[in-house]
Amino acid sequence: MIEIDGVQWKKSKKLPSLTEFSRSMMEALQQNDIPFTLHWGKNADWEYPGLVEHMYGEDAEKWRQARTALLSPEMARLFTNGFLDKIGLSGTSNEAPEELIASKL
Repeated sequence: MIEIDGVQWKKSKKLPSLTEFSRSMMEALQQNDIPFTLHWGKNADWEYPGLVEHMYGEDAEKWRQARTALLSPEMARLFTNGFLDKIGLSGTSNEAPEELIASKL
């Protein structure tokens, strides 16, 4: 576990920025086949390409499918924010399981 709570810093001659540090940490973990997840409320390089898919695999697509099945397009827009956009979980899926919404009726 690596914990960097509440500390935000800018790049200096001796230290990379928090975003650069986060990115290099994620790259090192991936290159060494070390599975990891990040706490949703922590500072990190959330725009790291494919981060959510790497952490959660096909469960990221299951999220999009459930979101699509449960929310109308209008409701999906209402329950979207910059963070969901940034990590790619505000989108919809073309393969939303119809049985999911039917089970809720």
